[in-house]
Amino acid sequence: SFSGLTICGCDCLLSAEWKSKNKIIARSGPGKGRGDIIASTRSGGKGTSTVQFRGYHETIGPMKESAVWVEEAPLQTLVWGRRSLSPAGYQQDDPLGLSVEGSNKKFPEDELHELFPEGSGDLTSEQFAAGWFLLEHHHGTMFDDLKAGLAFLRRKVEAQKEGQLSFLKANVGSVMEQLDTLTILKDKFESDVKEHGSDPTAKVEKAIQVSMLEANKLFEEVLARRDRADATRNALGVLQRFKFLFSLPVSIERNIRKGDYDVVINDYARAKNLFGKTDVPVTGKTPRSTPQSNNKFGSKTPVSQDWQSSVPQRVLFVEELSEITTNMFPDLWKLGQAYFSGELHVKVEPEKQTHFKRMVLAPIELLSGLLRAAILPHTLDRMSPLRTSYGMWPPQGLEGVGPWLPHCLRYIRSTYTSLIRLDLPNEALTIIASLIFDLRLHCMSTLFQQAAEHIKCLHKKETWHIEFDTKHSGITQLPSEFENKVQEVVQMVKESVLLGGHRESPLLDNANAQRELNALIQGLLLSFTQALDTLAFSNDGMQNESSAVSQLIGSPAIYRGNEGSGPGWEQRLLTTLSNSQYTAKVVLPRLSEVFSRHDYPPLTLPVATATSALSALDRQILEVYLEQKSDPLVGTIEPSMYLGRFDWDTTRRPTDVQPYVKEIITNMIGVHAEVHHVNPNLVSRVLSQIVETVAEELSRLMSCVTRFSIQGNQQARVDIRAVQETVSLYTTPTAQLVEDLLAKFRVRMRLQLMCFGDMKIVSSGCSSNEWLQSNTKSEVEVEWHALMLPEGEHESKFQLALWNANGVAGKKAELESFLAKHRVDVMLLGTIQTARQQTY
Repeated sequence: SFSGLTICGCDCLLSAEWKSKNKIIARSGPGKGRGDIIASTRSGGKGTSTVQFRGYHETIGPMKESAVWVEEAPLQTLVWGRRSLSPAGYQQDDPLGLSVEGSNKKFPEDELHELFPEGSGDLTSEQFAAGWFLLEHHHGTMFDDLKAGLAFLRRKVEAQKEGQLSFLKANVGSVMEQLDTLTILKDKFESDVKEHGSDPTAKVEKAIQVSMLEANKLFEEVLARRDRADATRNALGVLQRFKFLFSLPVSIERNIRKGDYDVVINDYARAKNLFGKTDVPVTGKTPRSTPQSNNKFGSKTPVSQDWQSSVPQRVLFVEELSEITTNMFPDLWKLGQAYFSGELHVKVEPEKQTHFKRMVLAPIELLSGLLRAAILPHTLDRMSPLRTSYGMWPPQGLEGVGPWLPHCLRYIRSTYTSLIRLDLPNEALTIIASLIFDLRLHCMSTLFQQAAEHIKCLHKKETWHIEFDTKHSGITQLPSEFENKVQEVVQMVKESVLLGGHRESPLLDNANAQRELNALIQGLLLSFTQALDTLAFSNDGMQNESSAVSQLIGSPAIYRGNEGSGPGWEQRLLTTLSNSQYTAKVVLPRLSEVFSRHDYPPLTLPVATATSALSALDRQILEVYLEQKSDPLVGTIEPSMYLGRFDWDTTRRPTDVQPYVKEIITNMIGVHAEVHHVNPNLVSRVLSQIVETVAEELSRLMSCVTRFSIQGNQQARVDIRAVQETVSLYTTPTAQLVEDLLAKFRVRMRLQLMCFGDMKIVSSGCSSNEWLQSNTKSEVEVEWHALMLPEGEHESKFQLALWNANGVAGKKAELESFLAKHRVDVMLLGTIQTARQQTY
């Protein structure tokens, strides 16, 4: 009746054998941990044993027989050098069955290698040596214990020989599964050979190759486009980085046509020294592509065809002196080191080290003094006795050295690098390091000052050709040239000065250098303000202008001829004003980003100072322009007003505005057109000031009239209202204040004004809803606020308020009639707001 057996949740009925009611033999399943033993019979049902079963996974070692495949990998598999957390999982059982827990002292491994040169103590190794194993694991074990271990090993081997048949019987299931798997594998292999041939991998390899070709065809165009895009991007980067070099031929042609031969010489010499000896074929091609321009230049100017003759003598002196030091000084140092190290076949006298040190420092100090005298004479002490030994250069040649300072700095840095390799004393290296620091500071100062002088002269290149865009209106090319020049000098200073060489301290770590940099950049930015100031207030443009004449008594100002070429002075003022605004709003913020992108320190103060200077120039230009336009315009009003001996004490009925009003409007239209042509954003700013000046002149003229007739009053009223309505969009804050006060008066006194014949409400018969919809929300709220009356007294209080406001008792009957007609409207106004507040 035995029907089931479960051990640790695994069904073991297949291997179970019933012995008696108290004994069942079975093989446990793959259960792990403690679990119940449940037996089932048909007669008694399920029953649980009082003893639990503990299952575990046996670790198979090299000395353990197994019926399943065991991976023959090294037992100790470590990942990234970390040990396993459970070393018991890979520990081997001792073949002698002896415990070595008490033996902590290990046999020296070096001696084991000496005793067994080619042996090993690993049981799985082919070079296993029993002596190695015993010395390594049992060198402290007693001889009797070793004999007992040998007996244990012999019994274990005999038991394995005798138990092979029983082992197969016990694992017959695993053996049969393995045989079945091998049979299935053999049948599958034979069928694959019949279907795919004896070499099935050939088809697979061919399929892989075909797929690779198709994949390449699929992405070939994409990869080609990517390569072309990368090449184009790299080319554009090179063009941008070496913009000066690649634009050199065109620049030389342009400067030759202009006659700027000094610029041609400096540009070519600079390019020749920077890229003449380069190994890169692209950058070396451009300096060689200028002989044609050189021939043209030689036919137009008597300057020598030898470009090298344009190099200043001071620069040539720096080059030659640096090369001599680089080539010859190492020999002196190495000779001294060989002497003191005993390499020479002479007697060494150690006391001469001090003398040799002076011998080394003397040429270094002389090198520094000579170089300073040539390019940094201001850094030498004039009172020093050594000053004359460094030579006295003529002062007139120092100006041409400025563009060559980065070139000189590279030569001196090369010499400094060669001295560093010699491992000279710090005293010698400090002398050259100090020279390089002073030269870097002077080079930075000179480059920025030269750029500032160049920017100050930009007014000479102004063509007055206005370019328009939808965002910034009309500007000339001058702001762009200013921005390009600043970007060029910023990059040049960074590459040649700010980026320190080997063992050079950062220049901007010095507080004096930082202050110098701020002052130089501030001067650089302010130089453009000076250029704009020169453009706006040059004497040539101001002298060509003549005062305006009235259209009614002479030729109009807007039609007078311009002597000379180019726009008039007033148009130049407007153009310069537009350039100033564009520079302050667009160019300076972009230059701040350029400074930040080139790792310059924060330059908030120089940029703010330049912005403030541009704002001051903006106001100054606007004042001059307004004075230039307002004075002639205002000066024509009085003569035109009294043209034909007009008198304000006239009896003639007005039929139209006077001609002087039309002339005022026409002149302001001319100003509007002139400003709008250059910069529409300036129209409101200019016209509002001119309108105020015209209004003041009209007020003055009207106040000077001794007597007005009724017709004269009407005529003056018509003229003033015509001008007012025409320029209503350009009123100043002073006039706007009057309009605001009148608007508030109309809203607050609405009910009172109704008493004086507001026919739009009283006589037109419009309903209260129409009247409420015709007024703004603020007006209605103000009127309701004026009617905050107690409930039950709306009619009488409202009548009294209107009566008192009117001040005439005779209006009472008319008010009562009005209230009767609009009773619903009055009740609505009274009940909307129930607050208790007495208004009148």
